[in-house]
Amino acid sequence: MNIANRAYTQGKLSFWKNNSLAIAVLSIALTLGTFFVISQLRSNPTYQPTPTIPQNK
Repeated sequence: MNIANRAYTQGKLSFWKNNSLAIAVLSIALTLGTFFVISQLRSNPTYQPTPTIPQNK
């Protein structure tokens, strides 16, 4: 049981070590996308709700 568990943990470690570049690229892409969405929401003046109820009596 201990040998299988150790082999499993070493396999996970080697998996993360081999895919560290892909994980870094993915995290950078998510960060840039989040900043882009936040900047779009902040710089968009039509995002704030405006009253569209007609006031003619």
